[in-house]
Amino acid sequence: MITRLDFRKLCRRVLKHIVGLILFYSGMWWLFTFTRTQMYGGKITILAYHGVNPGPFSLNLFVSPTTFEAQMRFLTRHCEVVPLSHVEALVRSGRRLTHNVVVLTFDDGYRDNYEFALPILSKLCLPAAIYLTTNPIDENFPTFVYALILVVHHTGMKTLDLSRHGLRAYSLDSAYGKEVAIAEVDRHARRLSSTERRALLDHILSQLGYSRTDALFRDRMLSWDLIRSMRRSGIVFGAHTVTHPVLSRLSAAEIQDEICESKRVIEEHLGEIVTSFAYPYGSKNEINSTALECVKRCGFSSAVVLYEGDPQNSDLFALQRKMITEDTGAGTFGRFSRAVFACELSGEFDVLFRRGHASGCGEGSKSRSIV
Repeated sequence: MITRLDFRKLCRRVLKHIVGLILFYSGMWWLFTFTRTQMYGGKITILAYHGVNPGPFSLNLFVSPTTFEAQMRFLTRHCEVVPLSHVEALVRSGRRLTHNVVVLTFDDGYRDNYEFALPILSKLCLPAAIYLTTNPIDENFPTFVYALILVVHHTGMKTLDLSRHGLRAYSLDSAYGKEVAIAEVDRHARRLSSTERRALLDHILSQLGYSRTDALFRDRMLSWDLIRSMRRSGIVFGAHTVTHPVLSRLSAAEIQDEICESKRVIEEHLGEIVTSFAYPYGSKNEINSTALECVKRCGFSSAVVLYEGDPQNSDLFALQRKMITEDTGAGTFGRFSRAVFACELSGEFDVLFRRGHASGCGEGSKSRSIV
């Protein structure tokens, strides 16, 4: 059964695909990026990924390995992919770029970054940074949202009643019902303390026939051994707090514990200084001045957020990123489209559809191996 929401999503996807094909294959995309580069200089684009796996793709948190490889091959051909440290130096210098550069980042520290993303990155010689949430790694249990996605999509139960937690009863007998439940529970959980969030998840697991010790949740996060192995392969690691809370909802002392402790734990395991931080969730209303000042005091040299903009014109401790999902470059039938992906990154869709600002990449420069 196709819902009204599904139909609207399909219509938007068809429109984007048609417009993207026209712009890309007519050469207008290349002209747009070339003209903008000549007038304003090259752009810095920091891309934000989470997981790379076959799915399920709830909340657009994951990208399939096939789509990810197609996106990486596009970047290899059309952009210079550089490490985050290169962008830090560019922002500090304030110098004008002559071409477009891209940085690859991953949040949370999912095991699929090792299983699916690393082989593709290594094959194409692309640098990347992964921001680690330390408590899920230490406990070998997924982040709240990933555990929620896993249990809702794997349970045989048809309903989830969360009325005692200030929510409602959800029908889980369709993919759409599961997506609604996951989205609403995730939004609600952001307002909770770590203890309250843990209690909510335990209640959900119990109601849906699972417990924290079940195999479904095991080995979903990177281990410290795998992290050290990836570091030897050229991956750089940053901090992403201890428990992945909304920092703006914490006290100053709690913010410091989340930020500085995650840095300390990663440095202890890797034996090197951690220089970059990623704010959990990362929207403007989920970060406050206390968190920004704490990141500086803890000794980081940069931090990334999760809303779009031009990193070169932003604070080093609020470098803006573009979230990349399975849908970012999807054509009419959901498969990767170079034309759609190109227009999404270049910013042409933002101009045509009057959306918010986005950075992009253009034709002409090649990626470099920096490991």
